[in-house]
Amino acid sequence: MARARQRIRELTARALTSFAVEAVIGRLNRFLAGWAGYFRHGNSARCFDKLQAHAKDRIAMFLGIKHQRGRWFGRRIVYAHPTELGLYRLVGTVKAPRSHQWRHQPRRAG
Repeated sequence: MARARQRIRELTARALTSFAVEAVIGRLNRFLAGWAGYFRHGNSARCFDKLQAHAKDRIAMFLGIKHQRGRWFGRRIVYAHPTELGLYRLVGTVKAPRSHQWRHQPRRAG
């Protein structure tokens, strides 16, 4: 989790405010989709919720800095937008582990 939060900070850094918002969100979406694909099996729903909230807050802060306003400006944009500016949703991507998916099935000698 700490590594994921650090990577989100790097992808939404203050130095990237010269880039288009769509480009920053696109790079962040690729990271979140990869993270979700790797960690979606098991008990990760709570962690995904925290990571999703962190990503939203970082995008809000990024927008506030980009438009030379406060974080409240970015939050108003992100949370008011119906699709949250196209940010990848981690909520609902967790799959419960099934024992038959993980166990190796030995071949039957015939």
